[in-house]
Amino acid sequence: MRSIAFPASDGEDHQTRIDARETKSPPRANTVRWLAASTRCAFGSARHDYKHNEIGLADPADLSTLGVRQTFTNKEQEGRVEVQLMPFNLRFATLTTALGCRPDIRNLTAPSPDNAGLWDPNNNHRVAGYIFNEFQFSDWTKAQVAGRIERVNLHGSPRPSPAISFPFPAPTTS
Repeated sequence: MRSIAFPASDGEDHQTRIDARETKSPPRANTVRWLAASTRCAFGSARHDYKHNEIGLADPADLSTLGVRQTFTNKEQEGRVEVQLMPFNLRFATLTTALGCRPDIRNLTAPSPDNAGLWDPNNNHRVAGYIFNEFQFSDWTKAQVAGRIERVNLHGSPRPSPAISFPFPAPTTS
């Protein structure tokens, strides 16, 4: 049976180190006049790709066991659409409203040559909708009210863990 070395426990004995790569595309945003009733419509997207290998010895006494012990990957894509409506005079205040939606997809993996990995794969799909209102009562007085609702779908398979039993003393009767 092989064990995975983690830097927090015995990483030095197993010569554990991390080889990481990360690529991020900056959020791209575009603003256009889309509707006659809107001040602006903005949309954007971003991408994130991360991977790191934990490299170390499976057996600290055998230098030929040096290799990748665990690999972690995170691939993420996100988007955003927002519409800001023209200010509306309510007589007691000027109301400015922004409505938006933000979808997000994330795929995580953690395969290992020694076992099934910590989780493999783990997929997250998220979508959120929001509204932001600003009431301007005067040049110095404003109030803001906002709300957000979000739905998250998580799909994954954790690594099977061995059954752990703890010896408990038998109950005593008196």
